[in-house]
Amino acid sequence: MPPLVTKRNALLALALALSTTVAAHAQNASASASLGKLRIELIDLDPADGVAPKLTLAPPEKVSNGSSAFVYSPRSNLSDYDLQAGAASAAINSPQGQAAASATGMQLEAAANYANPLGGATYVSSEATGYVGFKLTRATRMIVTVDASVSGDGDGRRNKTKASAGLSGQFDDERGIWISDSLAWTQGREEDELSISMETLYGSLYGWLWITANTELTFNESALPVPEPAAPAMLLAGLAVLAGYARKKARQPA
Repeated sequence: MPPLVTKRNALLALALALSTTVAAHAQNASASASLGKLRIELIDLDPADGVAPKLTLAPPEKVSNGSSAFVYSPRSNLSDYDLQAGAASAAINSPQGQAAASATGMQLEAAANYANPLGGATYVSSEATGYVGFKLTRATRMIVTVDASVSGDGDGRRNKTKASAGLSGQFDDERGIWISDSLAWTQGREEDELSISMETLYGSLYGWLWITANTELTFNESALPVPEPAAPAMLLAGLAVLAGYARKKARQPA
């Protein structure tokens, strides 16, 4: 009967354990953020004044859009930017990472990812923005709502992710107060409505609405890896098989 433990089987077991440990530390990360479906509700704060609530937004072709994509690593420093009225897009596709952003009116998309980047520390990011002016009648409350979705996929140690989406508003008056709502996520996926409320008092006011979608990925080569739960067990199993083989050899007569 052939022996249960052979040198070949022991080496195969150890190699499998080591390969599993290495696979557990593959450097992969991705993130995405999006904003869309802008909705606006107007409420009359003084029905007796005879002025019907009205919002005048700049036309879609006048919306200021911006987008950026950025990839940095010891082997490259790549960037792409675009600023346009009505639509803007930027993209980078390299071995160190991929980033893309697009902004069309008040609809935004941003995404970033990398897989086993070459070289050391790597940073990948993308951002899309939309900026629109408006005029609001007196004694009117404006409630602005937009759908936001963010997601991140990284191990939180060597591979860190962040995705965020934001909605802000400001009147062009002496107060200069920003009103904002945001959603940020580092792992998994989250969807929510962002909402802000702005109101005028004694006169019509001009103002701005601003939305942004942003993603960030960071690969930190110096961070200590933490093995997956199954990897140490398989490594120990391989070592145990080798130890059994060594004991068997020691018991055999010369």
